[in-house]
Amino acid sequence: MRLLTPNQRAFVSDLAEEEIRGTALGTFHMLTSIAALPAGLVGCVAVSNPVQMRS
Repeated sequence: MRLLTPNQRAFVSDLAEEEIRGTALGTFHMLTSIAALPAGLVGCVAVSNPVQMRS
């Protein structure tokens, strides 16, 4: 994930107008952080309840 961060920031900065660039970057980071939250919760549930493999 962190390998893409500089490219993502540059892309957002290029798309945003100069007057709202800070707001655009803040919104981008807020949304990506909110999207990453369920991933940790799903991983925690997956580790807590392992699936039994049938043979």
